Amino acid sequence: MKRILNKIVSVLKWVVLLAAFSALGFSNENWQIAVPLFALFFIVVFGLVYLYVKKHSRRAEMKPETRLLISRIIGVVLVLVAVLTPVWILESAQFSLLINILLVLLTALIIFIAILAISLINSGKENKSPIQIVGYLILIVLATLPGFLMVQYDRSYNALGIAYYAALIIAVLAWWGLSLVTRKKEE
Repeated sequence: MKRILNKIVSVLKWVVLLAAFSALGFSNENWQIAVPLFALFFIVVFGLVYLYVKKHSRRAEMKPETRLLISRIIGVVLVLVAVLTPVWILESAQFSLLINILLVLLTALIIFIAILAISLINSGKENKSPIQIVGYLILIVLATLPGFLMVQYDRSYNALGIAYYAALIIAVLAWWGLSLVTRKKEE
């Protein structure tokens, strides 16, 4: 039963990741075509990577330590992509270098605060501590932050949508990357 549940969770993770990457199409003016194209592109890319790994994993089994190291490297890359995502998505705004650096620092700060909030939530699980409420409140404030920051710059629906899709992509990539980096052992 646990094995089936793990498979279902794994499939759901891939669906969420594909949905987040497909949402990049909403930043395009012709989003009705861009979203399905992004989805198709990432399905093909992930499918080819899966087939490659499946084909080559039969030839030589890797040591658990090597697999854990590769997992951590992929995790670091995903976190870096998450931190740089706002710069890539808002590239068309042609911000100055200083603004791009501030975007990267702000994104890293938001990820750090989210990690802190999740740590507060998880630390209070055993005894139903009020500290959990603080963690949830921090997450709620973080969820409203992209929209609040974007409204100061541009109040159009498209700008708010792009800000929230960027936040969604950042959240998925950061969570996935950090879960790979902090993994204790290879499953």
